[in-house]
Amino acid sequence: SDLSIRVAAASQTAEYDGSNSVDVDPVTLQPLYGELTQQRVVSEPSEFKYENYSATVDWNAGSFRLMSITSYGELQSSTVTDATPIYGGFGGLLFGGSPGAPLHGDVDLTKFTQEIRLTSPVSDRLDWQVGGYYTHESGSLVQHLDAVAVPGGAYLGNIIQLSLDSTYNEGAGFADLTYHLNPKFDIQLGGRWSRNTQDATQNTAYNAGFGIPVAIYNADSTGSVWTYSLAPSWHFSANSMAYARLATGYRPGGPNVVPPDAPPTVQREYNSDKTTNVELGIRSTQLDGRLSLDVAAFHVDWKDIQLYQVVNGFGINANGGTARSQGVEWAFGYLPVHGLTFQWTGAYTDAKLTSAAPDLNAFDGDPLPYAPKWSTALDGQYGWTAFADYKGLLGATWSYIDSRSSDFANSSATPPGQIELPSYNTWAARLGFENARYKFSIYGKNLSDARGITNYSSAGAPYSTVTVIQPRTYGITLAAMF
Repeated sequence: SDLSIRVAAASQTAEYDGSNSVDVDPVTLQPLYGELTQQRVVSEPSEFKYENYSATVDWNAGSFRLMSITSYGELQSSTVTDATPIYGGFGGLLFGGSPGAPLHGDVDLTKFTQEIRLTSPVSDRLDWQVGGYYTHESGSLVQHLDAVAVPGGAYLGNIIQLSLDSTYNEGAGFADLTYHLNPKFDIQLGGRWSRNTQDATQNTAYNAGFGIPVAIYNADSTGSVWTYSLAPSWHFSANSMAYARLATGYRPGGPNVVPPDAPPTVQREYNSDKTTNVELGIRSTQLDGRLSLDVAAFHVDWKDIQLYQVVNGFGINANGGTARSQGVEWAFGYLPVHGLTFQWTGAYTDAKLTSAAPDLNAFDGDPLPYAPKWSTALDGQYGWTAFADYKGLLGATWSYIDSRSSDFANSSATPPGQIELPSYNTWAARLGFENARYKFSIYGKNLSDARGITNYSSAGAPYSTVTVIQPRTYGITLAAMF
């Protein structure tokens, strides 16, 4: 009874006949060829395969508790992108005519992680936890840009081929202590030290017709960081508490994948970024458990913030200067009568740069990409005894996403700078029946068939695309427990 071992495995394969982008006017964001329509010279199929395995060992030894979490995962993907508008001219120089230029990309990524935690028994004075973490990631990216006959798609030859092999290793140790000053007030102090190493080798081979020799580019980096957290909490009643938290965060940098003859303005590497986070919150349950609330105010300061950047047509990771994100998040739940529940969640966020980043064509006060000021959702669900041992469930959800700004683009983009993406809202509904073993449901998503834009990309007019949310969709789910 003191030892449990849990193993899990998951596998998923997804295949797509094309991308979910729509060609638009870069100024008005209106579709160029009609609703949900794109125009491509070559088709863009893709395939993704995921495999994940994990084992969790939990042993209660009395004076401490030991937990070991081991995981291994693999990702393989194969994609085709129509690069004719940008690189088709190179194929014409090599093979004549106006060929298409499909860009093939194959990714193979494996990741192993191991974490061990030692935790003290729960006490009324001092709780502690110590542990270690390790991860090893090995990745391979192979891209080849070809020329194909249009129409027909007959292979004419290779224009350029790139391969990138990389590894990432990280080891970390962490500990936290929770001291209970009295039954109502406690304080938690935590720290984590980590060190990572990365190396990457990029090999680029051009068609012999260019007369450019094979180029090999090596990049490696090492980084270490200390992060901490301080979190006092006050249980001012049996059903309510207030808390505060001060913490720091860190993301490692790494190499960018760009051709070796890219202009010097295109960064080959990007640096790590760091955050300092402050959060104040309150959680409470009232009306005999029928009303729950969770409200938190937050403030995040960034240094060397990592941002996506387009430079001379190349998409890379880059570093800006300083940035700030602050706001309020909330979640309310209400059960007015038995079986009926309502939930209201949302956030207000003010996220912007606090210093200029000239390389990104960004200025002090510019909004951070894809961060809506307002986002909220309302959900209602009613459950009842339907028949036999089955319970019926009927629910609906309304959600709203405020306007957002796109990624930063350099001054050569058309138009330059960020693009404001309009707000959108969606409706969804569901009806289902379930018991302890079986579950059946029908659902409808995006019932208003909104065209919410989630991403904008431009390589200069007229090569601008947006990614839109899934159109109106109906479906059925069946589940069984064994």
